[in-house]
Amino acid sequence: MPFWDEELQEELVEAFMTLIERNDHPDFLDSYAYYLMEVLTNNPELLEQKRADVTALILSKEDDLDAEDILSRIDDEEEL
Repeated sequence: MPFWDEELQEELVEAFMTLIERNDHPDFLDSYAYYLMEVLTNNPELLEQKRADVTALILSKEDDLDAEDILSRIDDEEEL
């Protein structure tokens, strides 16, 4: 069994998305977004599944996050 099984990765993505949704503190949001991107970029299938939801969430927090930077990381990963 791999260290990061798919079910755990999905749970982590959902947890980080919930934390981002419920928080407005830029320092926390940056950290949550960073960890969310780490999980997603390590699982291309999950990234593909969650891309639309993650994009909408990040854009909804654009005043508190550098949405352009975060979304460019998603784009860069998809190009690999």
